[in-house]
Amino acid sequence: LIRKITNSFVFMETKSNFELKIDFYKMLYPSSEICEKSNHTFIFDRNECTLIILRGKSTKPLVKLVFGTFEMLKEYANAFIKKAATAQEIEKQRIEAIREETNKLFVSGALLLCSWGYEQTNVSFFQILERNGSKALIVEVDQSKKLDSSDYGTTSPIKNSFKGNPFAVRISNHGIKLSSYQQLFVWNGKPVYWSSYA
Repeated sequence: LIRKITNSFVFMETKSNFELKIDFYKMLYPSSEICEKSNHTFIFDRNECTLIILRGKSTKPLVKLVFGTFEMLKEYANAFIKKAATAQEIEKQRIEAIREETNKLFVSGALLLCSWGYEQTNVSFFQILERNGSKALIVEVDQSKKLDSSDYGTTSPIKNSFKGNPFAVRISNHGIKLSSYQQLFVWNGKPVYWSSYA
């Protein structure tokens, strides 16, 4: 615990598990040096020729190796950094591609599908009224249901046939999440299967 005294108040700060782990390695290897590259933390000791690599804020070592010479350690670390940087760039490009695709699909006027259920398939449709950056105003729309039986069939949304009140949502790279079990996707234009519990 670290004590901070400001005027007459005493504040207590606790370190994160990651910070505590770093402190542990500093104590274990007093002459160690630390650097951060490509979302990895590198802890290396020139005297012990020891290298420890942590990914992100994980406290579990991804790599913990002892080398014959410090030159061997540097060669391994440099190769690791290069590989990690490449992987990071690929992931960045993948996320950007998803973001661009989401921006193209989730536009004003788009119809959205929500299908969920355990013993029955519940279907709801929504329409985007407005979009501003990562925020959108949506409203539920009526459905045109076709019965294949008394308790199942197909359904499609009726555009501009609103029901209920509009509400604001946030659009992420993976679409719109209404709840832990309700995700909105852009409707592909095909009738959707529904069922009800008999």
